[in-house]
Amino acid sequence: MSPPLPAHPGNIHGHGGVTRQKSPPEAHEAAQRFGAPLATHRSRPISAEILATAEWIFCMERQHTEHIHLYYPRVHERTVLLRGFGRTSLRREIQDPYGKSPRVYRRVFSSIAREIDRTIPRLFHAHDSCV
Repeated sequence: MSPPLPAHPGNIHGHGGVTRQKSPPEAHEAAQRFGAPLATHRSRPISAEILATAEWIFCMERQHTEHIHLYYPRVHERTVLLRGFGRTSLRREIQDPYGKSPRVYRRVFSSIAREIDRTIPRLFHAHDSCV
C-alpha cells in the first residue's frame, strides 16, 4: 500500500469537466492505495460561485488554468498549476489520468500526494506572512 494522502486543513474540493459521474475503476484502485476511497465521490462542475469563495484554485494541466482564466477572469490571480505553486518554472503539469491505464492513475495520485504535501506548508507560510 502506498503512503496515505497527507491530512489537510480547511476545505479542499475537486472539480472536473465530466460531471456527476462515478470515478472510473482505475481511479478507485489508485485511490485505495493511498487510503482515499472514492465509493461516494462524484465529479462536480466548477462555477463562478464556487470559484468566488476559493482562496486558491489549483489545476493539474495548463489547459485547465486557461479554461478558468477565459471563463472566470476574476479568479485569474488565484488560479495556478498545483505543481507550479511556489516555483519559477511554468511547465509543471500533472497529467490528467482520465481514460488512461491503472499505472498512470497510480503515478498521478502519487504526484498529487507529493504536491499537496509540498504545497500545504507554503500556503500557511504565505497566509501567516499576510496576517
